[in-house]
Amino acid sequence: MSTDWTDLNTDGRRLNRIIRQLETKIKNETNDDMKLAYIDRLIKCTHEKSQLAQLVLGVQEVLREAKKRF
Repeated sequence: MSTDWTDLNTDGRRLNRIIRQLETKIKNETNDDMKLAYIDRLIKCTHEKSQLAQLVLGVQEVLREAKKRF
């Protein structure tokens, strides 16, 4: 089994799917403690998604600049 450690777009899609699932769990949860736990995880996943987006956009910008030079 091979793992592609450089496919950041797939990781972003995975994080987005997890965020949607957490939103659904928050909406359907009746236990306040579990709802807060899901909200905490949602915040963490959203932060990771934004970090990943900044990384991907930064790599794209570097590649764009490199193509201009060559």
